[in-house]
Amino acid sequence: MRQEDQEAVATEPNESIMLELVKAQFDLQAARFDHWSVQRNREYLEAYVRFCRLSADDELLDLACGTGEFALFAAPRVKRVVGVDISDGMLAIGRAHAAEGGLHNVELVCHDVMRVPLPDRVFSMVTCRNALHHMENHCQAVAEMARCCRQDGRVATLDIAAYADPKVDRYFEQLEKLIDVSHCATLAQPTMLEDLQSNGLTIDDTFELEIELSFPEYLDHAAVRPENRERIERHVALGLGSPDIAHFWRTRDGVLFFERKVVAILASRGSSAPRGIPSAQ
Repeated sequence: MRQEDQEAVATEPNESIMLELVKAQFDLQAARFDHWSVQRNREYLEAYVRFCRLSADDELLDLACGTGEFALFAAPRVKRVVGVDISDGMLAIGRAHAAEGGLHNVELVCHDVMRVPLPDRVFSMVTCRNALHHMENHCQAVAEMARCCRQDGRVATLDIAAYADPKVDRYFEQLEKLIDVSHCATLAQPTMLEDLQSNGLTIDDTFELEIELSFPEYLDHAAVRPENRERIERHVALGLGSPDIAHFWRTRDGVLFFERKVVAILASRGSSAPRGIPSAQ
């Protein structure tokens, strides 16, 4: 990998700069993100509703809610939903979708999720989907989730997980940052579990899923910087030529796919004992 490519992905911005970067990037790519099939996959959304054990009595807080795909999907199934996100552009799309769907129990708030402008212990369910990898201070975000959760409530996260092999993980982290400059770091599953447990939560259940992502669609879901296009092509070629990395790529019907692990974790406040066995490996 050339030195200029390494420099492009090795930056370590401080928290305030990273927040501004995330906001600007998602304002820019809001429409693209909203049309990404992975985010709008009803099978995945329904599976997450079941995993979170949502019920009609729940009051749901969805942090880093984006365009509100999960918040709006869950709204007819719960008492009320509040979604919080830092991007005005993403929330504008979410509000439009809520109005189109006639959903009156949803409020979407623009704010930094590290400092949620909501009281303690209000929500029976607090979720965060596909966002922790954009957060430099992910433990603080989880602390806010725990703070907003009722004593008998639940907290759930879902995100991509780091690859077990450090070489493979470094390769895909570099690729992620070239595609989306707001990508911070993909967490290992034990780190996700530790974030929850260190905030006084009991792990109730975990779920792991290996998914294949269409690479052309993955590129299209983000606002890729023009100067990174050629670097991405070279980086993909580098991986395809590596015996350690190539098997995470595959081609079907002329379309390139890559493999990622997704991890969902359900925790609770006030449980006397876990109901499931966490698979932190």
